[in-house]
Amino acid sequence: MKKAQPPVEAAEVKEVRQPEKASKSEPTFTIAQLRPSARTLFGISQSTYDGATASIDGEKMFTVTEMRNHIERWLKEEY
Repeated sequence: MKKAQPPVEAAEVKEVRQPEKASKSEPTFTIAQLRPSARTLFGISQSTYDGATASIDGEKMFTVTEMRNHIERWLKEEY
């Protein structure tokens, strides 16, 4: 059984919420690592996060800012 990845700490949110564009010094995370902190980081439920990330390769790495931008674009899509 795989050990669950710890959620991103809320303290990291204060550091990365300021810039609009991703900084090269920002840490990167997998989709699974960001999921437990979806409400804290992005203001969305984990089920909404699952929908927003359903088409993304699970091994790809994202900064919090990159994922926030992706989620904002996804939420604006009309079906």
